[in-house]
Amino acid sequence: MDGETAYYRHKGKAYKGSLLVFGERVLYLPVLTTNQKKNKLAPRWEDGIFVGRKDSSREYSVSTDAGVYKASEIKRVPGSERFEQARFQSMVGNPWSMTPDVDSDLTTALPTVVSIPAATDEVPAAVPSEAIPRQICIRKQELEKHGYTKGCVRCDAIRAGRRTTAQHSTTCRKRIEEAMQADESEQAQARIKATVTPRNEYI
Repeated sequence: MDGETAYYRHKGKAYKGSLLVFGERVLYLPVLTTNQKKNKLAPRWEDGIFVGRKDSSREYSVSTDAGVYKASEIKRVPGSERFEQARFQSMVGNPWSMTPDVDSDLTTALPTVVSIPAATDEVPAAVPSEAIPRQICIRKQELEKHGYTKGCVRCDAIRAGRRTTAQHSTTCRKRIEEAMQADESEQAQARIKATVTPRNEYI
């Protein structure tokens, strides 16, 4: 590993914000809405548990025993006071209900367990597809023996020694196969039996 953080690999620069530990006790300044007014006699900083930070708005999320609130600023407390189990266990709120006492009438409780019944129907076995017999490959020695077909592009190219991707015409292939079937040589009959006969049976 290169020792760089995930933030540096993604952004190409070091993170300059405050790094806090999830669940750490902090002092925070709550973000007030336009309809809220801060009591001048009340303490400016409130006590809470740090649970996250939104980089786009630079707002902190702080959990308390009343819910999760946004904070514009936070302060860390001395190291010996940062983690208190009792305070951590008393915090409430979740992503779908930040302040349960306020949101209780506006949200619907999520199911705790979702059970999916196991499939009982057996999956039918796959039926192997039947291989389609290939056409016989017409070689140069068959053309030299039975002749080139006039008007067949591939025959013309082979005779002229040119490379081509064209195939033998239907007329050419039919003529060569009929000539090979009439050829009583052992080699010709073996090739007909291996290709033409299976193809005709498949059709």
